[in-house]
Amino acid sequence: LGTAFKLPAQAAPPNSEELAKAVATPGLQRAMALFRLDLRTEAIREWNWTLRGMADRQLIAAAELAKRNEIWDRAINTADRTVAEHDFSLRYLAPYHRPLTEQARANQIEENWVLGLVRQESRFIASAKSSAGAAGLMQLMPTTARWVANKMGMKDFSWARVTTPEVNAALGNFYLKTVLNELDGHPVLASAAYNAGPGRARRWQDAKPLEGAIYAESIPFDETRDYVKKVLSNTANYAALLTGQPQSLKERLGRVGILLLDVDVRGGDERFDLGPTVIECPRTLLQLRHEFARDVGDAGCEAAGGDGSQGLRLETLLDGLGGGAGVGDRPPGGCGVPEP
Repeated sequence: LGTAFKLPAQAAPPNSEELAKAVATPGLQRAMALFRLDLRTEAIREWNWTLRGMADRQLIAAAELAKRNEIWDRAINTADRTVAEHDFSLRYLAPYHRPLTEQARANQIEENWVLGLVRQESRFIASAKSSAGAAGLMQLMPTTARWVANKMGMKDFSWARVTTPEVNAALGNFYLKTVLNELDGHPVLASAAYNAGPGRARRWQDAKPLEGAIYAESIPFDETRDYVKKVLSNTANYAALLTGQPQSLKERLGRVGILLLDVDVRGGDERFDLGPTVIECPRTLLQLRHEFARDVGDAGCEAAGGDGSQGLRLETLLDGLGGGAGVGDRPPGGCGVPEP
């Protein structure tokens, strides 16, 4: 973790003969036909079955074929399978780079982190929809998307537009920045929160500062633990690919601060109750929580496990914000954190 790394030597791009063989492969032809019919589940099964036993050069050619047909997830996943020859420009594609990075800059978020998160969320499939209801590049839940659109003042918002890359990038980056601000500006905490809810990310902190790597490995949800590690690894790889500079994953993970225990909000009393210690909290720090409870109403708060009253626990409100997660892959509980 502490050693800066460089990407391995870039494999030669597939030549015309290798590409022609990929195009002529019956299994890939069948998969491409299924993709054109929008039968993605069947297409992916056919594609993956056909890849069995392929050598690195064949895999790189198949990944290039997928890229040329804008089947971004198959390009990435196929390039990920190589053993000795690697093409990181295929493994770490960045479709929709412009809207994603423009919104990242507008919200003062690291562009590589946004790309790394989207790679894990949707593999850059703009139309991706999870069984739980999350949609688009950044896998936004309906309640989250509506709340963010309202906070942004997006007057022409409709759920039908959430799969539009520009709209999804705007909403997703704004929400990611909101979560980042809530969690000490720490991308490890914010990544965990985007998957499992900000309240959980807070509760998983320790009573003492931890290395980011230890925090990530201590996450009790298997899916979220794997998610955080992959998002930050993706981020480092995008940074190495796009800047050409060595990257240190340990430096990127940093240190995670301490947990504030037993935080409660009751009847507008803006105090942090930490057992024998009570810390006065400026209204601005709690304004976002109150606004969310007001905006989504009792139904949203109940979905998050609260009772819709002013006596909601702070972590309940934070979980209620519910960010995105990988398509169909989220731990149970919390508004916006559906069953797997």
